[in-house]
Amino acid sequence: MSKAEIKTKATEVTVADFLATVPEACRREEAEAIDAMHRRVTGLEPRMWGSSIIGYGSYDYLYDSGRSGTMCRAGFSPRKAAMTLYLMGHYLDRQPEADTLLANSARTRPANPVFTSTSSPMWTSTFSNSSSG
Repeated sequence: MSKAEIKTKATEVTVADFLATVPEACRREEAEAIDAMHRRVTGLEPRMWGSSIIGYGSYDYLYDSGRSGTMCRAGFSPRKAAMTLYLMGHYLDRQPEADTLLANSARTRPANPVFTSTSSPMWTSTFSNSSSG
């Protein structure tokens, strides 16, 4: 059985070029504001990860199965139906504060851990489309 190739990896597409393709002006403006916040908080320039994730920094992970890869440490995706945030767990020893912030800000789903390695979950939170609720 061959290993499946990891699809979500850093690309050469610029964030500005990607944001220009976001069809809804409101979603594009939200994405620009979230990008500015991520840049300020992380101190990092963004890169595109896969076709729709804007990511900041990176980390290497290894599953118990032996599968490994690299993913952005923090990021977001301005999808049509929802804005999804990706935050690497246990970041800067401020996890309780991050958990509270995400729990208080998510409109449709609370932050859910997605385990990307044996020790560090990546937290995702999905925000509903402004016009739907």
